[in-house]
Amino acid sequence: MEEDMTPESVQQPSEPEAEKTKLPSFGERLIAIFVEPKVVFDYVAKRNDFWLPLIVAIVVALVAALLMMPPMREVIALQIQASGAPVTDAMISGMSIGAVVAAPIATASYVLLIALLLWLVVLVLTGNAAFGKALSVSMWAYFPLTLAGLLNAVVLAVVRPEISNIQEAQQHLGPVMHYTSLVALFPLDSLIVAGLLSVVSLFTIWNLWLLWVGARRSMNATTTSAAAFVVIFLILKFANAAFNGWRASKLT
Repeated sequence: MEEDMTPESVQQPSEPEAEKTKLPSFGERLIAIFVEPKVVFDYVAKRNDFWLPLIVAIVVALVAALLMMPPMREVIALQIQASGAPVTDAMISGMSIGAVVAAPIATASYVLLIALLLWLVVLVLTGNAAFGKALSVSMWAYFPLTLAGLLNAVVLAVVRPEISNIQEAQQHLGPVMHYTSLVALFPLDSLIVAGLLSVVSLFTIWNLWLLWVGARRSMNATTTSAAAFVVIFLILKFANAAFNGWRASKLT
């Protein structure tokens, strides 16, 4: 018996276009980056996603900087005093406002530099990498640090610590990062070693893990290229921490 090959039976689609998987909204992605990051990075694999999360991170950074202004004024006064310059309210106020203005700039700069590093490493080792994807991955991976900054500011606003010397400044200004890192377990007199230990922090590791996941899922990075990025990232973080510790030791 011959088969019925009518045009209707031949041309009928198996799956209508309307049944395609719905992409997560920005709100859903914002929640997912903390609980199910693959949702975010699978989205980034399909389309770049940078500006909205950047705006949110900048707003949070500004709020955190404003909440931290009172203890920041104390630290600025101590730094001016240590340099030997006369301490004036105008100078303290000006530098405090500068710190608030610098907060979103620091956020954008960090995201851009990490994206550039990620893009270069993956491009060199695989021969194929899109900077837009690296920028989106770096931006979303920054959110654990955004959360840490906000929690830190809230703690400072509630506790209102009195900072009497520069040696205690880092601990008092960054209690969340301090007490979630190795430096809280090994009290040290050396600011350089303390800075190195502060890198091994819950939020820094979280940030690095999200960068790894994003590189693999959004950029199709190989295991080798992702591992190379992790090593270079950590070397730079340790070098920066050691330099900041050395600089702080000179002030004391």
